[in-house]
Amino acid sequence: MAMKKLPKRLLVVEDDPDQCACLRDRLELYGYDVACAADGEQAREMLRTDSFDGIVLDLNLPLLSGNDLLLEAGDRFPQTPIILMSASQSLLRKAKAQSSGQRAYMLKPYGVSQFKYAVQSLFGSA
Repeated sequence: MAMKKLPKRLLVVEDDPDQCACLRDRLELYGYDVACAADGEQAREMLRTDSFDGIVLDLNLPLLSGNDLLLEAGDRFPQTPIILMSASQSLLRKAKAQSSGQRAYMLKPYGVSQFKYAVQSLFGSA
């Protein structure tokens, strides 16, 4: 009997509860297993205690900035793909200049098709 493949596990880091719920629902619709963190500190702790196949990261976060979390995650998990999101072009430019690896950069607001393309390009099929 063939073993069933587990879905890829993603961490969504978003401080706006409605936006987080929308992202989680959309990613689950695509077939991913999703965990959510409401701030940078919570995400840091989750990354210390759990493993993820990818991260969806808002750059404007309380307690620990998205850029700081990005630098930590990039150092500890250089192969982990990350989608970076912000309503600020300057925050996205800064993140792009400071990070390397598999990254996608999305300016809010973005369209569903743009999000789906970024998710599937970076994380592959669930």
